[in-house]
Amino acid sequence: MSIPRRLAVVLVASVLAAAGVVTEGSLTAPPAGAATAAPKQLHVVSRSTSAVAVSWSAIARAPKYRIQLSRSASMKHPSYQRFAGTSAELTGLRSGTTYYVKVRAITAAGKNLTPYSTAVKVATRSKSSSYRYLSPAGLRATSDSPTSITLGWSSRGSGIRYRVQYSRSSSMAHPTYVRSTRPSVSIEKLRPGTTYWFKVRVITSGGTNRSEYSRAVKVSTRPAAASRPLRVGSYNIRCSNCFAGEPNELTWQGRRNAVASTIKGADLDVVGLQEAGQAWLKDAAGKSVDQSQFEDLLARLGGSWRLTNTKRNNCVKDTTPTKCVHADKGASKGTRIAYDASKLELLSAGSKRLSYDKAESSERFVAWAVLRQRSTGHKFFFADAHLEPAADPAGSRLFYDLRRRQAADVVATVKARNTARLPVIVVGDFNSHKWTVPGNGPYDVFGKAGLVDPLGNTYESTKTATGATVGRRVRTTLNSFNGFARVAPNHPSWVNGTYIDYIMTSRLPVAEWETVARLDSAGRFVGVIPSDHNLIRATVSLR
Repeated sequence: MSIPRRLAVVLVASVLAAAGVVTEGSLTAPPAGAATAAPKQLHVVSRSTSAVAVSWSAIARAPKYRIQLSRSASMKHPSYQRFAGTSAELTGLRSGTTYYVKVRAITAAGKNLTPYSTAVKVATRSKSSSYRYLSPAGLRATSDSPTSITLGWSSRGSGIRYRVQYSRSSSMAHPTYVRSTRPSVSIEKLRPGTTYWFKVRVITSGGTNRSEYSRAVKVSTRPAAASRPLRVGSYNIRCSNCFAGEPNELTWQGRRNAVASTIKGADLDVVGLQEAGQAWLKDAAGKSVDQSQFEDLLARLGGSWRLTNTKRNNCVKDTTPTKCVHADKGASKGTRIAYDASKLELLSAGSKRLSYDKAESSERFVAWAVLRQRSTGHKFFFADAHLEPAADPAGSRLFYDLRRRQAADVVATVKARNTARLPVIVVGDFNSHKWTVPGNGPYDVFGKAGLVDPLGNTYESTKTATGATVGRRVRTTLNSFNGFARVAPNHPSWVNGTYIDYIMTSRLPVAEWETVARLDSAGRFVGVIPSDHNLIRATVSLR
């Protein structure tokens, strides 16, 4: 029988020595000074109906290896293939057929560095076998946190499904199984500081095995770190093109460093931004520059600060809305989420346009993200929204009702995207407060959906804080909106000031709340007033 054509290598039996061309059989000894011992530990890794995978020990400084393959133990009528690494997948073989494999080290030019190893005998599987694939190669594991590990491996083709087996024992005793439609998977809810072994195989959609398991890889989860509370914030930074020349108000260029310093000074892990515009900024001469407000702020935050989405517009060409061809890029206008990547890992993110009245209002969005706390491995769902700001004239409920619909849109987005039922934190500028007539609509919608206001700043409350969950309060008697007033609006005799900015959570412990403002002893802002809103911050424990 002949060797399949794709494996055959034509050997030239006679060549001109002056040309320096050497055939496979003409080199009976390795070059002077080369390694003389053949590669060791040649063994079979995996078999399928049409392929075999083999591996061997490395030869020091050997740039390549040559595999010799034959259906004869005497290696008659062999075929040859070259490989750069210490493993090989030999494909295109006949099913149910015995082969013999040898390996030797060679130079990059193909000259022999070692003799051939001892032959290894291997048989492909019969046609009746379900093992149509070799086991997945290149399995690798990375410890992401004390409770999670990410696995990846080389794809066996499009539409392939996989089963991962893992155990705390090298013998794979008492294993757990996870399926994946991609050549990667994240394993969650593991034990901190624990060693696991992982294997992967190809399966059908119905779960039938299509390959052997790969060789196991060993990896340990990170030790449990000291639990670190999560510090979250909400900050309306006032859009760069909203300058109105109010007393104490500076342009974006005059206050942007103060905004960045306020965020960094609060030691936040994640912050929901509002009015962080996507339009181009202008330089001192009034000329447009190709940089948005949120891009400018991110550059000033520096370090490990990141945005969950950096697209300016939901257009095919997202850098400008001019001649926009719509495409969902996850952009959310000025509603953005910034996070410290040294403390949090971004797992997924997106946005959803909220209800709006085309005749009376503009597009608004909720931005959302699933994030993982690096110190604990805990995941949570974070959403940021900026609701309609317009006030209703006497006798009208147009904008009151619109804000309620927008809040309901936020709730629906959280429900649709938070399929894992993670702890939820919703922040934003809701443009509604405890004195809004006929009521604090968004507050009621979020409360009915199970979200909690840590301050308990209920409708028309002053001396009480019904349902408050916060432990320590810092300047909660301030209003969240300051309007660039030099003396910060404050209600010292109340429990809570008037808030249009919110941090609401599922039922989580909240150790501290701070309404961030740099004030002197007389309650006056010191230096540049960063925005017409105060940054609000809460310290939350995930569980």
